[in-house]
Amino acid sequence: MTHMMIYTDPYHTLHQVSTPVHFFSPPMGYRDWSQFEQDYLHCMISAQGLGLAANQIGSTQRFFAMGHDSFDVFKKPAILYNARITQASDEQEIGEEGCLSFPDTYYNVYRAKQIEVEWQTMKGETEGAVLRGLEARCFQHELDHINGITFNQRAEELIN
Repeated sequence: MTHMMIYTDPYHTLHQVSTPVHFFSPPMGYRDWSQFEQDYLHCMISAQGLGLAANQIGSTQRFFAMGHDSFDVFKKPAILYNARITQASDEQEIGEEGCLSFPDTYYNVYRAKQIEVEWQTMKGETEGAVLRGLEARCFQHELDHINGITFNQRAEELIN
């Protein structure tokens, strides 16, 4: 296993817009996509995260991982490549968020309550789903990361 490090703010990749993944070669010097995915998911799970964006490990490609047994769609962690929101509800809700790149820091953030999303798998196949609640919040948080936006930029108030 290759050691992946989760970078904390103000690391430069956290504030960069990521470029699309084209699947020509695996990220970060890996020779094998499946080994990369295994190591990446292990990094997220070891850190006890619900999600982990590429920017957080120093890559500026458009992918992130997310998953938790409390989620409806992503009960098991998965990596979503070139993900995007295709539709978002007008209804928003405020909720507490934390971030692996901002240890021990929590903010209230408004997010769309329900979103329709698309992403690609490692094989380049497009999939989609409707996400609600915490799962929708996690997707939006990670998508912000790959768009160079950190959750403190969307914060309503700091929670101690």
